[in-house]
Amino acid sequence: MVLPAGTQLPGVGLVLTLAVAAAAVGVAARRVRPRVDAAMVQAMVPWMVLGAVVHVAWVTDTLPPAVAAVGAVPAVYVAVAIAAAAVLTVATRSGAPAVVTAAVGLAATAAVLGWWLTRVPPVGAARVGLLAGTVAVALAATVGILVAMRRVWGPLQMAPQVATVVVGGHLLDAASTAVGVDLLGYTERTPLSRLLLEAAAALPTAETLGVTWLFVLVKVALVVTVVRVFDAGIAAAPTQTRLLLVLIAAVGLGPGAHNLVLYLHG
Repeated sequence: MVLPAGTQLPGVGLVLTLAVAAAAVGVAARRVRPRVDAAMVQAMVPWMVLGAVVHVAWVTDTLPPAVAAVGAVPAVYVAVAIAAAAVLTVATRSGAPAVVTAAVGLAATAAVLGWWLTRVPPVGAARVGLLAGTVAVALAATVGILVAMRRVWGPLQMAPQVATVVVGGHLLDAASTAVGVDLLGYTERTPLSRLLLEAAAALPTAETLGVTWLFVLVKVALVVTVVRVFDAGIAAAPTQTRLLLVLIAAVGLGPGAHNLVLYLHG
């Protein structure tokens, strides 16, 4: 099994609903052709977090029964992606589509997160401080890696904010996993990631370095490689490359945000 724990195949009715919604948004998007630029990549960040928050609500059994089926993976991320594309398509007729899309995503995320926090036991200030520190470490490491890449290989072809979203998303996943597993006693839900943790746990370094250092190193190596590979092709196919980078960023930022929100569950 390579799928994360919590993966649940949606029912036929939900699949059809998502398919019809995706087709409708796709047709509308082809007509107005939203601009796929660096600002759009940034605008997708709150939507990635929104999907994570909704999934945490599903994991903690706090979603209303009427919408509970949408909270499971992969339906939650498909539904949020369709909603984000719909908002971007509608916002294209405004003067600042990326700003509008990001604002709607932020408002939705804040509303769902606030609603969820009122329904779970609170955590102490120490836990909140630890999570804030985790975000700070991930951001600092992102800056350090991007600076190092620039010094080794020269300036990237992709916009700095795009590289930041991709690298930062995966480093947030790495940092939050390290904190959750080594400090808070959580377990990794993805089988492939668990293999790395088990491999590190079998080494003599487990007592001093914990069991997540190997996972973090692999994460860093993979995201640096991905950025290098996609950076080489972004000039030839900017739209397609940015769309793929959004997907790659979501694979990191979604789980990272999921981890942090889940750790707020007292």
